[in-house]
Amino acid sequence: MASSKVKEITEEVIVEQEKLAVRNAPASRRRTKQVLPELAQVVLVAELPAEPVSQVHKKTKLTKVKKPKLVRDSFTIPEAEYIQLAALKQRCLDAGLAVKKSELLRAGLQALVSMPDEYLVKQFDSIEKLKTGRPSKAG
Repeated sequence: MASSKVKEITEEVIVEQEKLAVRNAPASRRRTKQVLPELAQVVLVAELPAEPVSQVHKKTKLTKVKKPKLVRDSFTIPEAEYIQLAALKQRCLDAGLAVKKSELLRAGLQALVSMPDEYLVKQFDSIEKLKTGRPSKAG
């Protein structure tokens, strides 16, 4: 009987000490809920990543994608086809797409690459062959 009385008194003292500690704690701590230690450990174990943080950061580093090297070039084009480039550019603007001449040429190149060989040959047979080189200076 005496041991049960001692346990009760001990539990009461512990409860009073906890209440006193909560009252004396800063305001931010007073509002926190008390969690059972076993439950807190379970939560901590569940939140830990499977790998150390340093290894996770190493894996998520993005490798920089190298931009393709741009090449400047000049070429001769008939005036009628140059006007067609301007018309295509305006057509894209009307559709809500702002494009540059170089983008039109690149899109045309992609279209040619995706064509079957027989259509590609027909397309090149239909265009006028131009003299290579720079035009002579008139004057």
